[in-house]
Amino acid sequence: MLDRPFALRVTPLLRSLLNAAFAADVGPEKAELVVRLMLHELTEVADAPTFLPLPNSALGRRVAELALNDHQNRLSVGELASRGATSVRTLSRLFPAETGLTFKVWRQRARIVHAMDRLSRGNAIAAVSAQTGFASTAAFSSAFRQVTAMTPTAFLERPDTSMTSAR
Repeated sequence: MLDRPFALRVTPLLRSLLNAAFAADVGPEKAELVVRLMLHELTEVADAPTFLPLPNSALGRRVAELALNDHQNRLSVGELASRGATSVRTLSRLFPAETGLTFKVWRQRARIVHAMDRLSRGNAIAAVSAQTGFASTAAFSSAFRQVTAMTPTAFLERPDTSMTSAR
């Protein structure tokens, strides 16, 4: 459950518990109770749809890094495999085994995670669409909605657009 890195949206309760856990006046009994409640809350929260598991192997990580650095999605799967010193067939077996996602789904999610970061920094939707290599803003919106279950506009309108990573 909590044995791997994960991403989640911090709820108001969890935010309050985090503040209480690190308060200067927290005693050992209160700290234990707060931590127990935090752990319970964390086990109840599902991974965010933008959780991007990384492959475990050196080969998988090498290809993942190449894909993550290809912000505009210009390299084909074949080119990424070649630069990673592997084959497309190996990638098609490696990513589901190590990440639980096909390479295509993993790469799309990586692009959307990158786009969310750019959007949260104040970049315009059309600019982010172009920066992440989508053919049009409509194509970007469609892909964004598939991954996050919301449009980029809805993402920007949310008061809590910041995501938190935990280990």
